[in-house]
Amino acid sequence: MQDNLSPVIGKILGDKIGVTFSTDDHTSEEVGLFAYHPANFKPTDFMNSGVIQNTDVNKYIQEVTGLNLAQLQDTLYVSSDKFKAKGATITLDKTDKTNPVVVVKKAGQVLKLPIDKNIAIQDGKTTKLNVLTVMIKDKVWISQDALDLIL
Repeated sequence: MQDNLSPVIGKILGDKIGVTFSTDDHTSEEVGLFAYHPANFKPTDFMNSGVIQNTDVNKYIQEVTGLNLAQLQDTLYVSSDKFKAKGATITLDKTDKTNPVVVVKKAGQVLKLPIDKNIAIQDGKTTKLNVLTVMIKDKVWISQDALDLIL
C-alpha cells in the first residue's frame, strides 16, 4: 500500500474530468482547479477566462489574500550581502554539518543566524526573526529584521 495519496486522488479526479497523467501526479493536459472563496470569486473570474495558466494561480492567491509578493521580496528577504555593505564580514560555520550557521561580525558584534531557522543569536541572546534564514545554491537570504541587528 502506498503512503502517498496523490496518485490515488489524481486518478479519481482525472477519471471524473477526463485527464490522463504522464506520471503518478503530473499531467501536461489541462487540469481541474477547485477553489472556495466566500464571495464566490473564482480563479477563472480573476483571469476572465475559463482556462488559466499555472503561474496565474499565484496571482489569484495574492489577489484574494491581499499579498504583494513583489513588495515582500524587497522587505521580507534580503541578500546576506547587505551585511557587507554595512562593513561586516560573513562566514558560514559548518562545524555541525547538519546545522550550518551564518556568522556575521562587525566591530566586536557577533551575530549567528542558523540556516533554516527563524532565530538570531547575538551576545547569548536569542531573537525570533520574521522568516527563516535560508541558503539556496550557496547564497544566503535573511530577513530584514536580521540585517537590522547589526549596526
